Amino acid sequence: MKRNWTIVKEILEAIETNQIKTHWESLPEEQHDLVLLHYELLEESGLISNYQMVNDVDIDGFSHRHPLFWKERPGIPSIRLTMKGYDLLEVLRDQALWNRIINKAKSLGVKLTFEFIKQAIPVIYKQLL
Repeated sequence: MKRNWTIVKEILEAIETNQIKTHWESLPEEQHDLVLLHYELLEESGLISNYQMVNDVDIDGFSHRHPLFWKERPGIPSIRLTMKGYDLLEVLRDQALWNRIINKAKSLGVKLTFEFIKQAIPVIYKQLL
């Protein structure tokens, strides 16, 4: 699996707007495992919380994994963004800032990791001020 920042942005936006079920259902089935892995990465990074995976069985007996959708199961906390998740989403939405981060990584010859992004943001903001 390769981390994909576009998928990260799509997931964060879907959670923010309570559209995770719609987002999930719009994905081609062959992308489900890749997107589920990104959900797990987001949770491990502290960008989302209350993430739970569900295994449902359809009428033909096939099992399907998916994230627990918003308000799907009463009494169970729904998936949500953390403060860090909102902060990253704002960076991903700001195309000028995002391009500066990408260019900074390229100029330094480093990979675009979450740790790099977190450290690059204050440096770039300082350059803008």
